[in-house]
Amino acid sequence: MKKWLLVLGAAIGASIVKKNIDKSQADKDLWAEATGKPASSAQDTSNVAAVSGGTSAS
Repeated sequence: MKKWLLVLGAAIGASIVKKNIDKSQADKDLWAEATGKPASSAQDTSNVAAVSGGTSAS
């Protein structure tokens, strides 16, 4: 009986955490849409070589 309660509690906890993560992502998407900024915090690193001179110090 205790094992079932533990499993049930873990399932409810996981459900709540997932719901909060989804809500947070929805808020980020809405904010990005409202401000015109991308929602992801990942930065474009494709021009790092151009900024640093394109050569490596060997």
